[in-house]
Amino acid sequence: MEESNYLHFSYENLDIEDKREVLQYFDNDSPLSFYYFIEELLTFEEKESFLLAQDLEGVYKKLIYIYLENDKKELAIKIVEDLLKERFDVEYVEQLAKLSDISDERFRGFVRKAIEERGYRSFDFIADGLKRVDNKKELEALWKKRDLYAYYKYLEREKRIDEMFALLKKLPEKKESFFKQNKEAYPKEAMEFFNAQIEENLRTTGDNYYRAIADALFQLKSLIDEDEFHLRVERLKSEYKRRRNFVAILEMKFG
Repeated sequence: MEESNYLHFSYENLDIEDKREVLQYFDNDSPLSFYYFIEELLTFEEKESFLLAQDLEGVYKKLIYIYLENDKKELAIKIVEDLLKERFDVEYVEQLAKLSDISDERFRGFVRKAIEERGYRSFDFIADGLKRVDNKKELEALWKKRDLYAYYKYLEREKRIDEMFALLKKLPEKKESFFKQNKEAYPKEAMEFFNAQIEENLRTTGDNYYRAIADALFQLKSLIDEDEFHLRVERLKSEYKRRRNFVAILEMKFG
């Protein structure tokens, strides 16, 4: 029985009173959808034989399920180990961890491999894995070298703001979000950044620029004296009074 690549077919729509009527048509070349249709009627041996004949990456979770259901945990572990030999994937490591105890040394190797391969699904595995390993500084240094953006995200998650700040020269696009979240910790640098934003946006007209200025002013509000802040807003409104939309945005934001 072959499935069309162009039309989805559901065996559930067949007018069959007893599924046992179609068992004779089942073999290891049957489509997966047919397997799932009659799965409840198959023996463990038939299920195993069929699933092992498929692409393991697509059915390995089902194999694990039937192995565990039949007290064959060692075979479930073997399936995952075989997949890991073919291709490293953090999903396989996570499955293996559910099935068996992974030694600290081997787990460290998995974390290193995840860092080296820079898989798009690896961030949480690496970040959580670093809490388990000894001498994590070595692996952190490797991650920083291999994927600076992911490493910065990790520092952010761990609230290591001093190290985040040290990376801003290499990641200037992170400055705005960093200073918005940590301006009290770095008031001088935050003021310099938001003042520069104001000056840059004042060079151009347009509501988007005016809103960016108002946002930068808002960030400065908690960093300077209240009277000084209101005086600055009023000066901007006076100096750029011909930019009516700009003045309106400032009045709406600060009165």
